[in-house]
Formats: sequence, C-alpha cells, structure tokens
Amino acid sequence: MKRNPNVGKGWMVIGAVFIVVGLVMIIYRNSNYEKQIEFMKERCAGEGGELIVKEKGNFFTRSYDIECKK
Repeated sequence: MKRNPNVGKGWMVIGAVFIVVGLVMIIYRNSNYEKQIEFMKERCAGEGGELIVKEKGNFFTRSYDIECKK
C-alpha cells in the first residue's frame, strides 16, 4: 500500500491558515482595545479627570489596568 505524499502538505496548509487567522484576530483585538482606550480618555477628560492606563503582558497576552483620576 503506497502512501500519498501530498497528505502531509495539506495538513501544513491547514496549520498555516490557523496561524494566520490567529494573528489577524490578535491584531484586530489589540487595535480594538486602543480605540476603546481613546474613547475612555475623551470621556474621562470630559468629566474633569485624567485616565491612567497601565499595560500588562506582551503582544499576545495584553491586558490593561485603567483608572480615571479626578
């Protein structure tokens, strides 16, 4: 019984697609967070305060501590 040599290539393509989709989702999430932070800065400044943002983690596991000091 002969094995088809193209089967492994198919799995590599599927893996590459998963990696690309994951990276696109991370970039989209990070840009969405930045838009939300800008909106919160404007809202906090409108209330007479200053928004303090502390970024935690790296590019893949980014999280924030956000506080509006008045």
